[in-house]
Amino acid sequence: MFLLGLNPYTKSSFAGCIGLPQFRVENIKRYGVDGNNDGVIDLFNAKDAIFSVANFLSKHGYTKNRDKAIHAYNPSKAYVKAVKILAKRLQE
Repeated sequence: MFLLGLNPYTKSSFAGCIGLPQFRVENIKRYGVDGNNDGVIDLFNAKDAIFSVANFLSKHGYTKNRDKAIHAYNPSKAYVKAVKILAKRLQE
């Protein structure tokens, strides 16, 4: 079962987003990283997806302003709040 019934392994979302992190195609080109060093950026591969999201957040200034970087990934105040709550719970 997937969160909210959404399956991240489908080829793309209704909005054309791809992979586990649901990146838009232009973001794959800009921020995609071959995290497992197999010569392919595959956002259905967890390691590539994690490295790509980290790269996206880093390029959007995560170390200086976490909220702004997270908001760049998903421009929703509710999303930013949810990510921060989840991060806090994971730290505990």
